[in-house]
Amino acid sequence: NREKAKDVESLQGDYLTKSMNVMQETNLDGKYLEYSLWRECESKEEISIEGREIVVSVDLSVSNDLTAVGWMFKDDYIYCGSHGFLPNLTIKNTNRREHIDYKYMESKGYCSTRKDVVNSVDYDEVYKYIHDLEDVYGAKIKLIIFDPREALELQSKFEGEGYDILSLQQGYSTLSLATKEFRRFVYEHKLLYQKNELLDWNVSCAICHVG
Repeated sequence: NREKAKDVESLQGDYLTKSMNVMQETNLDGKYLEYSLWRECESKEEISIEGREIVVSVDLSVSNDLTAVGWMFKDDYIYCGSHGFLPNLTIKNTNRREHIDYKYMESKGYCSTRKDVVNSVDYDEVYKYIHDLEDVYGAKIKLIIFDPREALELQSKFEGEGYDILSLQQGYSTLSLATKEFRRFVYEHKLLYQKNELLDWNVSCAICHVG
């Protein structure tokens, strides 16, 4: 909180980012990426996935937190984008630590919120969004990667439709190399991402620890 951050320097970056919504531009206190270098990777043009073979990643929230679906393909760069999903009641909670204006984020197309009173993410909406990557935007899904936590029903649904699925438990042994490689792509400017201010905020919050 604010009082602790005033006295403990190591907590100040986390407080500014997560409580005050002030994005930090340094890699202090275990920050995963130099934020200014990440921002240089924002694509200046809309990234089209039409006709592309894409890999889709799905991270489902336990209940009322942020769920995310990402996509990527490789050409002369690594191209990627993401979309978030939230319950409507969650964004009305004024006690949330991050103080993000999710209504603004939704108006920009960076996330979707569930419109009914249920305080959980609508997995049917996540399912539809993934299918729309093919049916609306013209991509070809090569692989869908799921963190198996909370994903059994949705994962089984896509498996039953014949999609190739990779179940990937998030942990040091599975993500260490990929985490380092992703950072290298950013720092060497070999990655371009679809403009998304919610993704920017999440990147600014990301920290890493030595295993």
